[in-house]
Amino acid sequence: MNFFKIILLMSILSTLWNCGQNKNDSLKEITEITNKEDDFADVSLNILSKTHDENYTSFVAKRMCNQKVVGLEVLLANDIEPGVINGQISQNGFRKNGLILKSIGKESDEFLSALSKLYSLNTKNKFKKNEISATVFSLNSEKLNSNNSSYYKFKIFLNDESNEDDYAELYINLNFQNQKLEIFEKDNEYRKAIIKALSE
Repeated sequence: MNFFKIILLMSILSTLWNCGQNKNDSLKEITEITNKEDDFADVSLNILSKTHDENYTSFVAKRMCNQKVVGLEVLLANDIEPGVINGQISQNGFRKNGLILKSIGKESDEFLSALSKLYSLNTKNKFKKNEISATVFSLNSEKLNSNNSSYYKFKIFLNDESNEDDYAELYINLNFQNQKLEIFEKDNEYRKAIIKALSE
């Protein structure tokens, strides 16, 4: 079913240009990076390494939280096409399994714990050991190039072929000028589904 395409038509135009604005990026503690005015809980991690193969570009990102290192690995498909062409939405910007989230061990367990607290949803679950694949829509007018200083925005659809309770959206942005990986909320109603998707 094309549920994610329906969601795109309903919401992407209204969020295209205002999603992923950097909020309090200079703060060191992950639990402080929130947009209280809009009740959003947004996270910015430091990109510490990136690797590139024929299919995906991988980013390992970490940050401190309550004196603990938290982090995860994010992989983006190299063949994701631009989703905005001459100011118009292009369906070519969709990529099934265009994003993969991976655990890097204990630091990812700590990331899940920190994120759940940030979402006011405490969990004792571990970060999922298996890879988490998601559909991506590129909010960009060019293909991803990790060697420049651009700012790339992606809309993520978790469990877009599952039931409505498990479905979630969020934004993952790459700010190469500041070497930041941002995980921003689309709507706080998706918080439970996001934590569930990341949990073992």
